[in-house]
Amino acid sequence: EMCMSLLQPTYQKLHFKELAINARWLKNQVLIKRARLWKSRRLLLDGEGQFNIQSQSLQLQAELLNFPLQLVHLFTSKSPFELKTLFGTVGGKILIEGTRKKFDGHADFTLQNMSFKTRVDNPLTLQMRTAQLDLTFNQQAATAKGHLGKQIWFDAYIPFNSKEKGFLGADLNQLAVHYLHGLSQGQVGYQREEKKLLA
Repeated sequence: EMCMSLLQPTYQKLHFKELAINARWLKNQVLIKRARLWKSRRLLLDGEGQFNIQSQSLQLQAELLNFPLQLVHLFTSKSPFELKTLFGTVGGKILIEGTRKKFDGHADFTLQNMSFKTRVDNPLTLQMRTAQLDLTFNQQAATAKGHLGKQIWFDAYIPFNSKEKGFLGADLNQLAVHYLHGLSQGQVGYQREEKKLLA
């Protein structure tokens, strides 16, 4: 059994306080009994899992605890929305299973006090107290659904292959559904569909 602590680890100019890992080595397996990541005095990540050396497969369960969205912004530099600012916190659970070439994952996130602003010519600014996101992903694409506040409900498909088109559908009110498509290709199109109301 091994207990390891990395002090002040850094990733992409992002500095953390400590990464602590408690693991156990078996014949062909590494059991991660607990892994925790701190920034300052805040515990950001608490997880466990196992890695099979022979099959190169991984099973990982983790929980985000009030993770600052400003840190997430560092990983979204290639977003088609070109975010200028992103604030708030996110919490939730993540499950990933499979190998590096073939994996499946699911995440359920709750965002609190979120706000963002885009860099486009006509910048979009959005602020809200809470949001919910249910995310399913594999090596080919991600699907997401949830709500932003209580007014905006959305459903999205985001492929990781730039040749395939993604879309984002948002129900902004009771009269129409709005779509953004071509997200992965950097050329975002817009479509509005009227709802047919029952008499």
